[in-house]
Amino acid sequence: MVRADAEAVIGFLLAAQRGTFYFQDYANTSPRGSVTGTLTVASGSANTSTLGISGATGTFAVGDWLQISTSLYKVVQVNSSSSVDLFPVLRSSYAAGTAITYTNAKGVFRLSEPLTNWSIDNANIYGVAFGIVEDVAT
Repeated sequence: MVRADAEAVIGFLLAAQRGTFYFQDYANTSPRGSVTGTLTVASGSANTSTLGISGATGTFAVGDWLQISTSLYKVVQVNSSSSVDLFPVLRSSYAAGTAITYTNAKGVFRLSEPLTNWSIDNANIYGVAFGIVEDVAT
């Protein structure tokens, strides 16, 4: 990337060393499926992969992202308009009525290591490498 873009990323990474941050799949901010409506949890128990959904019109598609509280999940199977299987398994039990975000879904992450790597080549093109993990303690 060019310097202006690289400096923004490097600045973000230096600030991220201080703690957690919201992150999302910026290439896939909208669902592929036809789901619409104000979605809430109908049922969802910790350590299970199936989530019951209320308020949906249409359905999710495999690969769609959704956010519950500060956790980010990916739809791996569509069971019906009111039930999907997710990855990873549900981090906690969610009360009925808990909001589900399916557009611009985000999760709380942190750097996997307090190190980032960047380089500059002879053409002044920057390369940046870093790793992040979901902050499940949040």
